[in-house]
This record gives sequence, C-alpha cells and structure tokens, in this order.
Amino acid sequence: MFNANRLPIRLISGRRIAQLVFARMDQNAASPYDGKYQKQRKAVGSRVYKDIN
Repeated sequence: MFNANRLPIRLISGRRIAQLVFARMDQNAASPYDGKYQKQRKAVGSRVYKDIN
C-alpha cells in the first residue's frame, strides 16, 4: 500500500481502503503484462523477493 498524500491516513477497522476492478478488453493490450505472476492458474504465495535486485 502506498500513500501519495502528504498527510497520514488513519486505517480504521472495517473501513474500505481499496477497490479492484476488472474490465473486458475489446482488443489486445498495447503492452501486455510480463511479470513474476505470468501464466498462474491458481493462487500463489508472494514473490516480492523477486523484486530485490
């Protein structure tokens, strides 16, 4: 989670803090996804360790 604001945001139990939206595309993506979760068919654990250079 990243707060781009100058002020802190208080997280309160039960308050919604995110939204996930899926959209059907009518053409191929100009720059398709190519990342560490490519071609997954089931839930997988975090691969954040692959971000470390």
